[in-house]
Amino acid sequence: MARTYKILHRRWRVKRPLYWAMLPELALTIAVLVLFGIQQPDLFRSLFWRIGYELRMNSNPNIILYAYANHQPLPKIPFVWSRE
Repeated sequence: MARTYKILHRRWRVKRPLYWAMLPELALTIAVLVLFGIQQPDLFRSLFWRIGYELRMNSNPNIILYAYANHQPLPKIPFVWSRE
């Protein structure tokens, strides 16, 4: 019976470098989670959204999408064909 090809045909001899490589990944993951956690209760969310609009990276904070995302009342936007 023929042996099949295995991509990883042997066990890792040293696992310690792999564990050391996981430390920067853990630090980066925690940093990203902290940034998103700060942004969630609207501590910096509105500021980030306004700055993003000024840099033309996202939508205007005065439109309906912003109101839905931040659980705020909808702004008064006239209907396109209305005479308001």
